[in-house]
Amino acid sequence: MTFLPIVERELRVAARRKSTRRIRVWTTVAAIVVAGGFLLVGPLSSGTGAGGVLFQITTGYVFVMAAVAGVFVTSDCLSEEKRAGTLELLFLTDLHPHEIVLGKFIARMLNPFLAWLAVLPVLAFALLLGGVTAGEFWRVALALWNTLFLSLAVGVAVSAGSRDAQRAAGAVLGIMVLLAGLLPAVVILSGGLGWTAPLGWVNWLSPFLAYRTAMDVVYSGAPSWFWNSLCASHAFGWFWLLLATLTIRRTWQDAPVVTKAETVLRTAGRRARRRRVENNPVYWLMAASPGLEVLVWGLAATWAVAALAALQWLPESRWSWLYVAAKGVGLLLKIIFVTQVCRFFVEARRNGSLEMLLCTPVTNEEIIRAHWRHLRRVFLGPVLVFLLPVFLATLLAQDFSGGGSGLWSHLLANPWTGGGLMLIPTTVTDFLALGGVGLWLSLSMRKPSLAPGVTVLCVLLPPLFLIFLPDFFYAVLLFVWARERLGRDFRQRLSEQIERSP
Repeated sequence: MTFLPIVERELRVAARRKSTRRIRVWTTVAAIVVAGGFLLVGPLSSGTGAGGVLFQITTGYVFVMAAVAGVFVTSDCLSEEKRAGTLELLFLTDLHPHEIVLGKFIARMLNPFLAWLAVLPVLAFALLLGGVTAGEFWRVALALWNTLFLSLAVGVAVSAGSRDAQRAAGAVLGIMVLLAGLLPAVVILSGGLGWTAPLGWVNWLSPFLAYRTAMDVVYSGAPSWFWNSLCASHAFGWFWLLLATLTIRRTWQDAPVVTKAETVLRTAGRRARRRRVENNPVYWLMAASPGLEVLVWGLAATWAVAALAALQWLPESRWSWLYVAAKGVGLLLKIIFVTQVCRFFVEARRNGSLEMLLCTPVTNEEIIRAHWRHLRRVFLGPVLVFLLPVFLATLLAQDFSGGGSGLWSHLLANPWTGGGLMLIPTTVTDFLALGGVGLWLSLSMRKPSLAPGVTVLCVLLPPLFLIFLPDFFYAVLLFVWARERLGRDFRQRLSEQIERSP
């Protein structure tokens, strides 16, 4: 018998897909554009440390993408098989649970692995500019691969115990935010309070520690930190794969998933907001799971508490780090927002419910209105909580500095993101653009599952290089364009897709 037959079969299928080759090409092109854009619009082209600055910026973006890869790649790999009823067929054969789990994991890992390989030559360009050693380059590359491995393993484990794609994606994102963001933050805070000893070893499970200690600045003083964290987090990834094997053995015979309508109707008497359904059935079809709301509110509240504490305890000279942290937390909120924006049309087109919905008297305007109403209910409060510390930090910095130094000058000196005063309106317009473009792409793309990733690339990536057009105006233009597209007839668009399909 062939060793791991599912792995061989899935790899053969993946090797024949055109997307496998396109992933390599477009990842390389995107990496070249990002690196070249930073060299052109930023003060990186001069100075002996230009390579180090470029290396830190590009690897930072790659680290974030690797940390959230499991959300888009593996969080639905096994739960999709459960919903389709094909997982039971695999267990009727001689296959073992670990063969099924490894087969799905390795097959889904192929494209991210090729993307990682495609990025390495672009990252190595920093070696030519100076400021980066060969050892630092390979350590960071290894840390990025380890982060990708852990994220994909977490996605497989969560998918093994879930049937709902949205809940699985939210759970994977929450776990990776905890491991790569909140855990290092808690350890740093505990170190300031003198609690490093009992919590220091826990930080080894975080992929961020391996990435941070791979830099020469930290590695030269404590090389054991890097290797300990790398080995511990990698072993933690294998733990998640083992957990997926044990979980799939017990859950492959689960009862069919309860429909969204049944779930909402059962909880209508216990949740007051379900009473606002009125006469629009689309609103409760789009209802989000409580886990998503807990994740969004938890992320925003944690950031707000940490930022307010930093404003109280950190010296004013270090307030500029709040801006960097705000951009990172904002990116996570936007990724969660995009997945929720695209979820309805992606699932509706997949299971055929969109055609049934369009056969009812519900108009296009009612569908869009219900979608935006749902998004406001879930995300408006957390976004306001997220922006509160940024607003207070800007006001305090202006007051303390007299308008000429401190965070005020740090924020206004950043040409790539629009400055400190523009962060709040830019965040608002980014959410509007992500919502409009995400709705249109999830409705119009031939492969709607790619809509979240394409939306993020179209909305958030170009402003890094369009220095002649502020982020605010670019997002407004995208929102107006998407609103005009969404005003067209859904039924006509859907009929055109059906005619083009084989």
